[in-house]
Amino acid sequence: MTPNDENERTAALITLQQRIQACHLCQDHGYISLAHPLVNGQPDARVMVIGQAPGHRSVENGRSFSGPGGRILQKWLEQAGFPPGYLHAHAYLSSLTRCDPGPNPKGDGDRRPSPAELALCRPYLDAELRLLRPRVVLLVGSMAIETFCGKARLDTIIGTYRDQAGMLFLPLPHPSGVSRWLLAPAHQELLRQALQLLSSWREAYQLSLLPTCQNHLPLKKARDDPEGGNGQRNEHKQGHKGEKDAQCNDAKQLAQKDQQKRDDKPARELLSRARVVDA
Repeated sequence: MTPNDENERTAALITLQQRIQACHLCQDHGYISLAHPLVNGQPDARVMVIGQAPGHRSVENGRSFSGPGGRILQKWLEQAGFPPGYLHAHAYLSSLTRCDPGPNPKGDGDRRPSPAELALCRPYLDAELRLLRPRVVLLVGSMAIETFCGKARLDTIIGTYRDQAGMLFLPLPHPSGVSRWLLAPAHQELLRQALQLLSSWREAYQLSLLPTCQNHLPLKKARDDPEGGNGQRNEHKQGHKGEKDAQCNDAKQLAQKDQQKRDDKPARELLSRARVVDA
């Protein structure tokens, strides 16, 4: 991918995020009382997280996975060897629907978005995947897993992965305390296997190198940039000096090289140790 292609991709992703933030389709259709879509992520993210929908804490904080589930998910990433703070600083956070669906009328937790709500938001998710092309996609919770892997019991899908279009989809149980699935020791072992697989990808694809870039501006503020994203890129370029600049460029070059070379032999040897869900 040439620098010009990269700039065009980044600009397209910023435009997409602005469209998501301005969306109020679910409100217009009466599914929710007030639309408040969330968007969190950088254009060079190589790990994408897809959840069910943002909860009320995430909406209040303006940041996805900002509740207890997000803290647990960050701990899982650290168990896989990622640095503290990686989830919110360097992963691209997405979801099946972008607004808080409200509480579950039948009990604890959040309401599951309806098929109609999922259909309204799906084009945004597909566009994010197409533009971002992350190396690893974490499917958090049964709804996200079902969307990409089909219906399956968690004890048959956790610890597996799907390799599709050069992206590795890894199912994970929902980290919410509402779910009791992880209370069983056998299920904890399946989670350990999934995190071990994630750790092997982190090493094989050097996924944790990107945190050396410290001066990214959050894309969710792109609407405030009168240059339509160019100002963000210029500030990013000016913000790196000396060694930090070299580290950032090295990380970007590795990311671009990974995009061009999907069939990495050492990584394939690591992947062969895990079960694969047929695409």
